[in-house]
Amino acid sequence: MPSIQHIESLPELNKVLNTNKDRLVVIDFHATWCGPCHAIAPVYEKLAGQYPSATFLKVDGKSSPPLDKAQDVARAYRVSAMPTFVFIRNERKVHEVKGANAAAIEAGVKQYSAGGASAGGDGKPFPGQGNSLGGGTPVPTEVPPAEANYLKWLVLAAVVGYWFYSARSKAQQA
Repeated sequence: MPSIQHIESLPELNKVLNTNKDRLVVIDFHATWCGPCHAIAPVYEKLAGQYPSATFLKVDGKSSPPLDKAQDVARAYRVSAMPTFVFIRNERKVHEVKGANAAAIEAGVKQYSAGGASAGGDGKPFPGQGNSLGGGTPVPTEVPPAEANYLKWLVLAAVVGYWFYSARSKAQQA
């Protein structure tokens, strides 16, 4: 039977992620009361045996009170449904499957495990950074968090500004 480690706290998970940086880590967020969780469990165990290059974990995210185990882990990954399968590579979430969809779970394991064709070995769609046309400077592959946050606030400000402008126009017409 394949070895699936049960995680009960965020520090315990962080330790596992730190020691498995170069591997795919798949986390099964399940609950003892969840029927689909029990139905998909044998499939998950089978995948753990078929893909030894990946690390498979289980987190009991929402047991019936007062036995709430690993709530901090479930909150950290914003788990809102059971079962949820989170795929992590290089300590970053790269994929998620909600529900007991065996085909989607296996496709995610194939894609992001060491032998995955599109994983590029580091969870990115392709290895390397890429270059802009006409220049040799690397193009960033991700939007820095500060810029992404700035864009959210800019869009919000535009929506609020439009709302105030339209409300003022309607008031002047009346």
